[in-house]
Amino acid sequence: MSHSHSDTDLLIVGAGPTGLALAGALARRGVAARVIDRQPEGANTSRACVVHARTLEVLEPLGVTDDLLAEGVKVPIFRIRDRDHVLLAIDFSHIDSAYAFTLMCPQNRVEASLLRHLGALGGSVTRPCTLVDLRADDSHVEVRLTHGDDTPRTSRARWLIGCDGMHSIVREQAVIGSPAPLTSRASCWRTWRWTGRSAATKSRCSIHPMG
Repeated sequence: MSHSHSDTDLLIVGAGPTGLALAGALARRGVAARVIDRQPEGANTSRACVVHARTLEVLEPLGVTDDLLAEGVKVPIFRIRDRDHVLLAIDFSHIDSAYAFTLMCPQNRVEASLLRHLGALGGSVTRPCTLVDLRADDSHVEVRLTHGDDTPRTSRARWLIGCDGMHSIVREQAVIGSPAPLTSRASCWRTWRWTGRSAATKSRCSIHPMG
């Protein structure tokens, strides 16, 4: 049996960097959003490590960029290698941006900073909360959610935004296509050459066929 739940104007599914940044940007404009995530807590490992210049520019109004610059490592030159052979060298030092580098900063630190700033604006994340399914019509979206148990609760939202990653239940339920899945994997090792505390001047990503 499903139990009713109070309606919300805007429901964001997924509290990774995309969902948290969106919720923060909306909160700055006085738009409250309910954010849910199926994980019981935020990411405590890094599934990504590079923050690019345009991302830093976009996050500036949220006050997050200064946090990330303090947490991360600035890398103006990025090299991709196959063992001892340089496949590609990318120099970011000449791009038209105040952030002419890549910033090495683990995803868990990015999420923690975004969550702090969202909290300062009065926002929060409901965890663990899993989207089971959805049904949409012209005026609203009806969703069924579980909150750490197997009992679905029904909620209605005027808008539903899927920020739930590669295996998005929102995209699946809404029958929205996605890019073809990766068919191969490679393992990468990143090393930095340090010049003082500020950061590295080069980063090397090595790819080995054995993973």
